[in-house]
Amino acid sequence: MSLIKKPNELTVKTTLSALIYGQPGMGKTTLALSAPNPVLFDYDGGIHRVNAAHRVPTVQITSWDETTQVLASEEIKEFDTIVIDTAGKMLSFMDKAIMAANPKMKKADGTLSLQGYGVRKNMFISFVNQVTLMGKSVTVSYTHLRAHETDQYL
Repeated sequence: MSLIKKPNELTVKTTLSALIYGQPGMGKTTLALSAPNPVLFDYDGGIHRVNAAHRVPTVQITSWDETTQVLASEEIKEFDTIVIDTAGKMLSFMDKAIMAANPKMKKADGTLSLQGYGVRKNMFISFVNQVTLMGKSVTVSYTHLRAHETDQYL
């Protein structure tokens, strides 16, 4: 069998991993929800900011354990795309889970240690890989907030 393939023999990747970045209110989540057959993982409690006409089935995440439970559930099989809103809040849930599982990953100021950031990186990569291996696309919404804006989103 030849390694060189004709156009009709090529394997086409059918999943997508995307990061949508922008300021609050720009339509990042609405854009992400236009992906094929999405389910929203709402980490920041912001589903109310999405126009009702664009809302989709939603999981209102309150802990990292809920993320793993939903991914292991039968319900997730019916969806083609997992939309993460927002990445920053998702990472915060990961931080809490990491520090709860291993207090040595927590610095005195309550943030992750350098080793903890390495664990979180691997955790995020594992999440994306798991979703991809399930044959699903993943779209992540990320908002960079200025200091005075953080209170309304936390």
